[in-house]
Amino acid sequence: NYSTKIIIATFLIILISAFYIFTFPLFIKTKAFYRWIKSLIIHSGNYGTGESNIIDLNHFVCNLKEINHLLPFFFITLIVSVMVILLSQINYFHKKVDNKYLKVLMGVTLVMILSIILIAKHYASHYLIPVLMIIIFEYFLIIQIIKMIFFPSNKLIEVVCYLFIIAFFAFSHVSFQQYAEHNKDRQKKNALKVEIVRFIEYNKIYSPLIIGSDGWNAKQELGLWFGKVMTPKSNFFTSVLNDLYPNTYFYKESWDCFIDWSNNRLDLKNILKKNDQLKIIIIKEDEVIRNKILDHFRSRKEYILKLLNSNELLNVYIYNYIKI
Repeated sequence: NYSTKIIIATFLIILISAFYIFTFPLFIKTKAFYRWIKSLIIHSGNYGTGESNIIDLNHFVCNLKEINHLLPFFFITLIVSVMVILLSQINYFHKKVDNKYLKVLMGVTLVMILSIILIAKHYASHYLIPVLMIIIFEYFLIIQIIKMIFFPSNKLIEVVCYLFIIAFFAFSHVSFQQYAEHNKDRQKKNALKVEIVRFIEYNKIYSPLIIGSDGWNAKQELGLWFGKVMTPKSNFFTSVLNDLYPNTYFYKESWDCFIDWSNNRLDLKNILKKNDQLKIIIIKEDEVIRNKILDHFRSRKEYILKLLNSNELLNVYIYNYIKI
């Protein structure tokens, strides 16, 4: 009817307006944003990296297990939500349920399922934050529908359910233990990052230089490159960076090629025209990716690739590449 159409139109206007308000900075770099989304979709690794196979089933399953270990209540809530929806489809119970609550629960459950699929494809624990914010609302909907079906006039049951949920999260030993483990893990990772920086600084590696890294904080050039990539109208800084760090190049995994400060794709042949000798820093946990980078250098018989220093615990490898 007419009022329903007005509600839908209002919702779409608010949705589109909110999307624009929260994402308008991205429209300054529409092409870069498009490439970013495309890389996320067609590559199986994080941040648009990894193989071009859309999804790595082994990693996907491992990530689901990791999420279940970190947040076991999440999947329990999802299963209960699906069961409540199915139960509400039975004609006897369906008559007792307010259809508005049921439709919202179905929408929220669908969002959570899609979210968990996307997160398991490119997993990082902080990606779960938006989903966890929705889950409280889902508890409310589940309790309301269960109350309508089984306890339509008993408000005490509703209060008891809310108190149980509050007590579970407030006094759950598992939650505190997970937080302690997470905090310990973060401290360990931060300590490793510091060790990587110290190791590279100790070796005093300067340009001409090629860097392939999983992170952005191992060397100043990496941090500046990441900042430039994420800064609108970043060409403003290109000449300054070229002056500060001349003959510095980066390996871009999603393109499987080298790029300069201007984000130009470069063949190794073009880099070697300017430099008879190169230093190479590879900071990659994945041995397959490390070898993929090194294959670019191994294929040239007129050059020698020599390992100068390495730290397998830190996954840092430093090479010298010199013309014979």
